[in-house]
Amino acid sequence: MEHKPRCVIVDDDRDFLRFTSYFFSRTRPAFQVIQFISAFEALDFVGRNGVDLVITDFRMPGLDGLKLTAAIRTLDTELPVLVMSGEDIALEAIASGATDFLPKRSFATSLSLALKRVGIGPE
Repeated sequence: MEHKPRCVIVDDDRDFLRFTSYFFSRTRPAFQVIQFISAFEALDFVGRNGVDLVITDFRMPGLDGLKLTAAIRTLDTELPVLVMSGEDIALEAIASGATDFLPKRSFATSLSLALKRVGIGPE
């Protein structure tokens, strides 16, 4: 059986999570998308399962996207992690170990560019 790459998407805003997951699924249909509203649950999943990409929101209760990124880096230093936010936190995201930063206001365009940079081109 062929491995279907997995993308974990984390956002406590259910509407944006649905949008993000839908957009990613439509543009990268070869990927399995796993959604989480809790960063703690996402971290547990990443730790127990092989994933190929993580896209996380910055502002979340309990464990924000930067702390989630840092925790993921303790598990896997190579896993692409994209941090998205409506705030300009690009430098903080990269400093926390993120592979790239995605501004929410231009999510679709920035996601496509970031995926190309990490080697996940169009299907």
